[in-house]
Amino acid sequence: MSDIDFLLKRYRDDVLKPGSRGFEEMRKRLINPLHVTNSALLPEEHPLKIQGYIILDAFESVTNGMENPQALGDLETIDHRSVFYPWKLLVLGLKAFYSGDDTTCRQLLGQIPQDCDALHRLASDFIKEIYSPHKRFFKEVWSLPPVFRDTLEQLEASATVETQDIFLEILEESTRLWQKQQDFDKIVFGTWVIRLTHSGDLDLRAVIRSLMKTLGLYCAEQSVALALYRESIETAVLFYARSLLDKQEPITFEERTLLREMYRQTVLYQQDAGIDDDFEREWTVLSTHLGQLGITFSEPSAKRENKRDRSWKKHSAQLDLFAS
Repeated sequence: MSDIDFLLKRYRDDVLKPGSRGFEEMRKRLINPLHVTNSALLPEEHPLKIQGYIILDAFESVTNGMENPQALGDLETIDHRSVFYPWKLLVLGLKAFYSGDDTTCRQLLGQIPQDCDALHRLASDFIKEIYSPHKRFFKEVWSLPPVFRDTLEQLEASATVETQDIFLEILEESTRLWQKQQDFDKIVFGTWVIRLTHSGDLDLRAVIRSLMKTLGLYCAEQSVALALYRESIETAVLFYARSLLDKQEPITFEERTLLREMYRQTVLYQQDAGIDDDFEREWTVLSTHLGQLGITFSEPSAKRENKRDRSWKKHSAQLDLFAS
């Protein structure tokens, strides 16, 4: 017997009464409308089953590329008095996403209650996906002239050790082309290139030199730091520190905080892996220069970790979002 059948058997029609225990339990544990529509405990004409079919039809309508006005119209019959209301928010959020309205999508998915554990996690993961800088970058590419898409495809095709020289030539040409595009995000593009370099086992130093030449020191070093954050936290924090020292504009509070978060994670990593002497020498020099700019660092302690846990989680999540 499924969880839903158990609830139906225990609470019967109480699951239709907003505010009742049966209603709340059903709303929280309803992880798949099929569990309702396939239940032998409900007749086909039962309101809960009818609502389940409406959700399934609307979900299929917005995800299969063939929108069904009837299915979306029927969705209007489901309101906050239904255990399926969180599912309605999900369907409408997906509809907004496929229509290109990311803001509305985020607003609708953000309304799904946290106590609907499975559905809330699904919505949160989806929001993270569509707000990833890299996902936005590639989504925007498809609205540009074909020449921009061609450059990305050429870079991907040549990202091998055997064709590294060709890759570097295309990289320089494509970077100059992309910089002519309004609102071009140099760091997002550079981060994508570094990831491509890393996965293709290309000469990282040669690619970094190319990006420094075309994007500038700050953007190139930021790109390396954010691209390699998950693979090598020590490399990431060194490049991020260099980027702030090379920045021509004032360093923002957000950049200071992210650098401190990277350093915190580096210290925690070294507690397990040991301290690398080369890293320590370079970090000593960088941190001295950063100190002259008013950026200081302290060793993480158990007490400080507990006190600042929420802040660290926030900035760790920001790094994870960019690295996703």
